[in-house]
Amino acid sequence: MEGLNHIWIPILPNTPVSSWASGTVTHIENMGDRGTNDGIHEYFITVDYGQGLVGKHLDADFPLVRVGDRIKQGDQVATGPSAEFLLQDMRRSDGERSSAGSPVSPFDYLTDDVKAAVIARHMAQVAEPYFKSGTEVGNSRPWEPYLTNRMLFHKNHPGSVPGEWFLTNKGWKTPDSLYFDVMTIFDVTNDYGHFQRFDVMDHDWSIPGNKKNGSGTWNSADGQGRIIFTLTGNGRLDGNYYSLYTIDESEGRARMSIEWKKDSYPDAISTHSAVYTERSATYLQNDAQLLGILK
Repeated sequence: MEGLNHIWIPILPNTPVSSWASGTVTHIENMGDRGTNDGIHEYFITVDYGQGLVGKHLDADFPLVRVGDRIKQGDQVATGPSAEFLLQDMRRSDGERSSAGSPVSPFDYLTDDVKAAVIARHMAQVAEPYFKSGTEVGNSRPWEPYLTNRMLFHKNHPGSVPGEWFLTNKGWKTPDSLYFDVMTIFDVTNDYGHFQRFDVMDHDWSIPGNKKNGSGTWNSADGQGRIIFTLTGNGRLDGNYYSLYTIDESEGRARMSIEWKKDSYPDAISTHSAVYTERSATYLQNDAQLLGILK
């Protein structure tokens, strides 16, 4: 739901993480204790590859390099519980835009032979055994089946709910009993099936009483302006939410007004409804600040 600002590659704990390319280590950040009470901190390690490309290794346990080190492609830079990674291209602005270029898919920058090897392994170990049965594995899902998936897609579904949406008429810092801060709604048909899925989350999980996150399925069998969301993964909030909605695409970003009720439709869309605004191509928190949701 945060878009392509970093990728996760699951690995076994303490596995060495290697550099994607040759470059210079410019920054090592100690992000503090992981909260696991074992004294292990999380580190971010930044490498400048030149030509406007900067990479950041995230979720590292133990740095194996120091600031100023010149490293080669394949050199070990850290160990970690994952090979989480962010690649920033200072010469592009077609992804999540910032003052320093755009986060981009590392896949776009691989050589053709490496791309082919990655695709072959993805097909053999993910798409064939899992996607063909409609199931997900790790952070790979059949409704987002590609190695680089589209982040903004509401414009491909005019007049309907699919897209990435920010709650804009209720404060994110004050948990709402019904509505989540961010919704991503999918309506995808591909080689693996037809998927009407959604993900929801609250921005700040640390606030007591916040709903954290969840996901589920939806259907519009009851006709235009009506949707049933089936939420799972959130304990007491799980269930069927019967929703009335309208979409306004008359100017700028699309806006969705939605009112839902558990187990039965509300009588109408009222002043208590939630209003969601279509996300734009910038980092989630920055976009919320631009919309005046977060200060």
